[in-house]
Amino acid sequence: MKLSEFLILSFFAIVVMSNIALAETYNFEQFSEILFCDGAYGIETQDDFVFLSGKNGITIIDISDPPNFEVIRNLHFSNIHAISIENDILVMGIRNDGVRLFNISEPDSFTALSTITGDDPAAILLDDGYLYMIMDHSFWIYDISNPEDPEFVSLIDRMWSNRFDKQGDLLTLADGDGLIILDVSDPSDPQIYANLSTEREELRYFCANLSGNHLYTGGFGGMRIYDIEDPGEPLFLGQHYFDGYTFNLLVIENTAYLVHQWELEVVDITDPENTERIGWIHPPYLNEDLAVYDDYIMLSDGIEGMILLDISDPENIIETGRPQPIGYGGNVILHNDYIYLHNTEKKLYTFDISNPNQPEIVNDLDINHDASFMWENRGALYIIYTWLSGGWSRSYTSLVTYDLSDPAAPSEVDRVVMNHKTRDAYLVDDKIFLITGRNVAYTTYEDQLTIIDISEPLEPNNISTTELELSSAKVAVTNSTLIISATDTARSPLALYIYDITDPEDVVLENIFEFDSTVVNRDLFLGDMAIFGEYVYISAFDSTIGIFQLEDNELSFRGIMELDYYAGKLIADRNYLFTKGGKVYFNRGYSSAVSKSIHVYDLTNPQNPVETGQYDNQVSITDISQADNLLTCTDGFSLKLFDICGTMAVKSSPDVPLPSGFYLGQFYPNPFNPRSIISLGLPSDAEINVSVYNIIGQKVTQLATGRYNAGNHEIVFDGSEFSSGIYFIHASVPGKMDEVRKVVLVR
Repeated sequence: MKLSEFLILSFFAIVVMSNIALAETYNFEQFSEILFCDGAYGIETQDDFVFLSGKNGITIIDISDPPNFEVIRNLHFSNIHAISIENDILVMGIRNDGVRLFNISEPDSFTALSTITGDDPAAILLDDGYLYMIMDHSFWIYDISNPEDPEFVSLIDRMWSNRFDKQGDLLTLADGDGLIILDVSDPSDPQIYANLSTEREELRYFCANLSGNHLYTGGFGGMRIYDIEDPGEPLFLGQHYFDGYTFNLLVIENTAYLVHQWELEVVDITDPENTERIGWIHPPYLNEDLAVYDDYIMLSDGIEGMILLDISDPENIIETGRPQPIGYGGNVILHNDYIYLHNTEKKLYTFDISNPNQPEIVNDLDINHDASFMWENRGALYIIYTWLSGGWSRSYTSLVTYDLSDPAAPSEVDRVVMNHKTRDAYLVDDKIFLITGRNVAYTTYEDQLTIIDISEPLEPNNISTTELELSSAKVAVTNSTLIISATDTARSPLALYIYDITDPEDVVLENIFEFDSTVVNRDLFLGDMAIFGEYVYISAFDSTIGIFQLEDNELSFRGIMELDYYAGKLIADRNYLFTKGGKVYFNRGYSSAVSKSIHVYDLTNPQNPVETGQYDNQVSITDISQADNLLTCTDGFSLKLFDICGTMAVKSSPDVPLPSGFYLGQFYPNPFNPRSIISLGLPSDAEINVSVYNIIGQKVTQLATGRYNAGNHEIVFDGSEFSSGIYFIHASVPGKMDEVRKVVLVR
């Protein structure tokens, strides 16, 4: 079968479960989980706990003993824009998913109470049994005295705001263009006291803080101070100037803490007309929000999660720690008793897992670049970094080698720089194969294949560079053959290029397997590739994995694995195939994948992989790495370590003599609901095809196809997706067998 036929078949395939040679399924046994803080937007406190909201959910931190703290739980949600807490009630605003109320009387156990539907909740404030919020670009007030049944109280239509502050019956709304002071003494009928945007149109307000009879506002140009003893007539007292934007501020007695673009500034406001800068600190990333606890300020940032600052001496702020400052987990590698993790903070962390139940951070290195790929090979760690020069027009790649003589402290020993961005890379035996490139015009590419010899692990040697007249996507290598999947600028599948690399200094193009792009969905392009022996596994966006056999630089189609997820990453190792799985989302011609699961398949029969284990994660998995009986994965919240010995143990059966002839048994049970099993006997290796037809002769699915080893096999027909009725199972072996069995599905 041609490759184009494979894509057509996979695109129109009906996804059903069909397994050959049933294997026992186990659960992953989790050794440990290191919780860390993802990039945080909002920060709230209750008692001795800090709640950080970010793009992947809420992180809860115990700070009862500052500067010591402990991450105790992560609550997984997507795109939390705002949170507020009062009296054990937590309200979170989720983008495109309204507002949810929880009981958090036990911080390690949340109880869902109710949901308020809406879109894009931008700001939330809980106070004295009422919920104030900006949602759908309007200002809403709800009575939550009964949090299981929130009661709508009032609405001010078309009200824009980014931040709230409330003191008594006064409430401020800062919306960028202005600042409104509201009287909310009667929540059912809020009244506008003053609108500062009408007073001074050139001002832009992003935040406000009420303290006593004073109003402190932050925006473009720093901080402004008003006397609001008469809230209907705010009196401008003075301004603390900053050449830029002030995004948030907090006032404690006579000191103001201003969150600017790249610093936290401390200002003495004893005399509003003559404010004085008395201290500052430059956290490494963009600051978002802040809260106070005793003599400490918690500052959230968009990368690390939280920074704890000692403000007992406002003129000398001291950073006292960051709870598991690992940021968003990126590439990860397992090697012996260590895990190496590169993250979005552009650091390389080393974890000692000699006791897998208690991993320990033993080292971190500042890298200053984003990592694309990472491998370990014979005592060396290789990382490919990508960086920009001259704007977005030019990307560069660095292959950096680290010596692992001391595995707890990697040290850089070599760096090779290339003038293209790495599209994909593959390490096998003593060579690294890099596909680098950039688009110079809509149909013009500058892709290259670079082969690097690492037979001397700490002294990489560039063997050759070959120009490629294609836009490359993925690469896989086995023995003397290299395969590149090529795409056009719209990322539609075009071809697989097969190269002979017997002589790495003289790479020769042997074959091209072209896709029929006129009949394949535009968004259906190839995912990852993995090679096991002479078998090639290629995932596609229609939730399939194509199985091919590679012989003499020729690919032969051997079957399709039909999945209920998209396999975004494939790893073939020790008779097993590991996949990182998830769903694909399409939007206006663009596609993205969210991977939340890990699957393990037995490759004892490489033409018919059998799933033997699965792990479902709560948030999107960034990367996975497997070595021996251990597997690790990273996500936005944690690093997890698993024992997968049980997962990889396939149920053994005593030796059974080969059948004397080809046969197809009877289904059992029959009638059935929802699954039935049929036996298939092959006295020798053979090409088989087992398909299901309905009573009017239409083919509804295919249970097995391709070449199977001699022996006794079991095929499962899962009718969960089908309606009641009579079905016919047709099994054929060319020239050997042509049998039909009737089976009845009863609901």
